[in-house]
Amino acid sequence: MQRGGMATYTLFHPDQELIGAVLITYRASINFENYSDLYERLGLGSVEVDKWYSGQVVIDLINTIAERTSAMMDFVSIGTAMGMYTPASEVSSYLDFGTVVTSLDSGYQAMTRGTDVGWFRGGVIAPQHVKVDYRVPWPDDLEYGFVYGLAKRFLPPLTKFTAVYDPAVLRRELGGEYTSVHVRWTLPDTP
Repeated sequence: MQRGGMATYTLFHPDQELIGAVLITYRASINFENYSDLYERLGLGSVEVDKWYSGQVVIDLINTIAERTSAMMDFVSIGTAMGMYTPASEVSSYLDFGTVVTSLDSGYQAMTRGTDVGWFRGGVIAPQHVKVDYRVPWPDDLEYGFVYGLAKRFLPPLTKFTAVYDPAVLRRELGGEYTSVHVRWTLPDTP
């Protein structure tokens, strides 16, 4: 995944596609102005919610963003927007965060298609601790942002939480098989 000190992202299989509902969330990223020119140039300026788009176009966008100095923050902000705004018919605000995490793969599989698109595995470790493992072709920081955005969206308001890469698991971008993120939280005080 590294070439000349710079990450190069590739699809697991060239037939991968993503549904437009995912790509539209890129525009909601707080860093959108950093890559909006690329988004337009690659034909993603008028994305339709129900249309399928080539994963290669998204990889081209990601690889171009990766060349910029703001890449890490851009990826996290894209992922956060995805976690906060990607619509999912089976997920609503009444679900607890643990349920959302354990159903991540079914949502991912519904919004991407192809021979090998990767996977998500989420699990509840303790009452206020979940772990999300993922093997996807997208940047680790983008998916970290996605998990962070889901926590912001589905944990109760005013909940304090942390999201950290698992130090015991070699991240996929660094040569590991998959990447793992832990989210731990404390519930807000109730009067």
